[in-house]
Amino acid sequence: MISNRLARLVLAICEKNKLDITLSKFLASCTKIFIIIMVGVICLGKIGISVTPLVAAIGAASLGAGLAMQGLLSNYAAGLNIILTRPFVVGDTIIVQGVTGIVDEVRLAQTMLTDEDEVTITTPIGILSAKLFITRKPTELLRLPWASPTAATPGRYVTLSRLY
Repeated sequence: MISNRLARLVLAICEKNKLDITLSKFLASCTKIFIIIMVGVICLGKIGISVTPLVAAIGAASLGAGLAMQGLLSNYAAGLNIILTRPFVVGDTIIVQGVTGIVDEVRLAQTMLTDEDEVTITTPIGILSAKLFITRKPTELLRLPWASPTAATPGRYVTLSRLY
């Protein structure tokens, strides 16, 4: 389909310009959905179906569905906020609600983390936008306080890192 080709083109342009991978995938998906909707509306108009009442009905149905799914939509809005502001990116280690993991993927509704045991953790993005989280260096998994018997300076840490 043309929408798939244009979505891949948008993704390639974003990657060429070194845009964040999460934002690149989001823009490619939006491009694909926009083209499919526009082609559908144009085709309906060409075969003689009046699209004005259809667009009005879709608007009214969207309002009702939006009010019914307010919690879910707020989660998506939080995801859009995190994708645009980028407080963390793929590869960062974050701690949220006592769970530590490396960010594998940031989606519109959820974030995929991998912990030190290589377990995949799916976190709803609404939790990340509503709760305090801590971001660490990209490969850092664990920081342990360490005091040498000969060292007089407290506050030293031993960092266990993930090797790629």
